[in-house]
Amino acid sequence: MSAAAAEPPVAAGAAASSGGASGQKRARKDIEEVPTAPVPDVLALPLAPIMRIIRSKLPDGVMVGTETKKAFGKACSLFILYLTTIASDIAKENSRSTVTGADVLAALRDLEFDDLIPSVESSIAAFRE
Repeated sequence: MSAAAAEPPVAAGAAASSGGASGQKRARKDIEEVPTAPVPDVLALPLAPIMRIIRSKLPDGVMVGTETKKAFGKACSLFILYLTTIASDIAKENSRSTVTGADVLAALRDLEFDDLIPSVESSIAAFRE
């Protein structure tokens, strides 16, 4: 899910507007079609960075069990795969084979994760610098 070097800049709020009813239909349809298969180890994310993020939000002294760590890892992997799938669908709808930052932002809107958009926009801007 790396951005292409020639990708045009994305201004705040200038992402592809595939949200609304059609975007929600796409997202809901995809949720219904997602098989409940295990995430292959190849797609699993390293647990150490995930746990650093989780621990930064927990009070000191709170322990996280092994199964909980695995559950967080799987949830993160599935979220990224799902977001990538929606962003890829948006790129295809726009006759492109490359997923752009604008596609990811539009996918976040479709999935109603609007609260994540400002930090993703900041990350996209930092990546371009």
